Amino acid sequence: MANFSAETATNGRRRVFADGGVLVARSDLVDHRPAPFDWGPAASRDSLHRLALAILARELGEDSLAVLHYRDFAADVLAPADCGAWFLSGCAVRQWLDARVEGYRDRKCVAVTPVGGLAPPPRGVTLDQNHPNQKGGDRVKAL
Repeated sequence: MANFSAETATNGRRRVFADGGVLVARSDLVDHRPAPFDWGPAASRDSLHRLALAILARELGEDSLAVLHYRDFAADVLAPADCGAWFLSGCAVRQWLDARVEGYRDRKCVAVTPVGGLAPPPRGVTLDQNHPNQKGGDRVKAL
């Protein structure tokens, strides 16, 4: 499983990493207008979709599953992430897919977590009250 992280540089440029290396866009799977990766409520649809597709394809290793679910992943997880830097574990990505495939029963916290605190959960996702970061924490290590 991969670990994904993102940051916003002082010049406003946003970068996304998978296991410490730069995450590669998968324009070979779906043809989107060229747009840099972006997240949050102000991000363009193309930027959100390119990022969601790259994360799902990298984590799942199954291009067909990534293509089938990337739009929903963008809406559920990336669009609500209103933060400059975040961490997302591969486990959280797989939990999201399990919830999607199983009809959203027994959903877990899949919120993109900003460095330094918790993000508000995506629409319809409730935070797990037993999550170790619910009690506060300086830096989130994993979801």
